Amino acid sequence: MKLTENLVTFRLKLKNAPGTLGMALTAIGKLGGSMGNIQIIKAEKEFKVRDLAVYVSTDKQVKDIVSALSAIGKELVEVVSVKDKEVLAEITNPDNEKGVIADAMKGKDVFIGVSGPNMITKDMAKTMNKDAAKAVADAAIKNGVATRQLF
Repeated sequence: MKLTENLVTFRLKLKNAPGTLGMALTAIGKLGGSMGNIQIIKAEKEFKVRDLAVYVSTDKQVKDIVSALSAIGKELVEVVSVKDKEVLAEITNPDNEKGVIADAMKGKDVFIGVSGPNMITKDMAKTMNKDAAKAVADAAIKNGVATRQLF
């Protein structure tokens, strides 16, 4: 992983006690991490799982932050995962496909995306794997997410 002023997401399991999040943020700040968004992923009586988006400059800085968070103690702070957009791209697009949405959808089982209204057309949906696309559409209709099938 080669990072230069990159946004990295640290998923942490934090004991649900006053000051625990503050200890984690202090550890990150002392190592030069600049905070972005903080999101609660899961909240239980004993703990919360949070995603902390942190701007970092180097790979070493990421490793140092993980070490500092781990040093707080697993009973208070546990590093569940560390992800950056390059890692996410490797997982979700291993073939490094590039192009327009219409090309990306051809022959695929599922399309998950965020877009504005009318960005995906019926013709684009028709190019997808027919069996998978129909199953997804049927499930969406059944669960009330969609009201009609596109194809």
